[in-house]
Amino acid sequence: MVSNVVADLKGAVTMPCYTSGDRATITASLLEKVKPLVHFLGEKQFLVGSEVTYVDFTMFELCEFMQWISEGQLFSEFPQLHAYHERVKGLPRLSEYYADDTKCMKRPFNNKVAKLKN
Repeated sequence: MVSNVVADLKGAVTMPCYTSGDRATITASLLEKVKPLVHFLGEKQFLVGSEVTYVDFTMFELCEFMQWISEGQLFSEFPQLHAYHERVKGLPRLSEYYADDTKCMKRPFNNKVAKLKN
């Protein structure tokens, strides 16, 4: 069920990048829409408890995307989400992969037809 919530959030954040491209509006929306997930995360290590699941990797990537869109506001407003992101990024095999720019493509988030792209 959590994966569906994360997928809905991803769609709600991604689609406006293609339709309006209005960063301020997208940021305001994502900061509001992420609140229930942040509340659900609470003090847990990962989204569904103490063990990492595939949904944590989806959420990790989504956090990167939302952090970029919000120009840093996401982690400023939700420090526990930043701590969560760092925990996922610190997983041994992911941290190795993430550090290697020849293997890990961090951007672009959207393709070239998006109105908001990097």
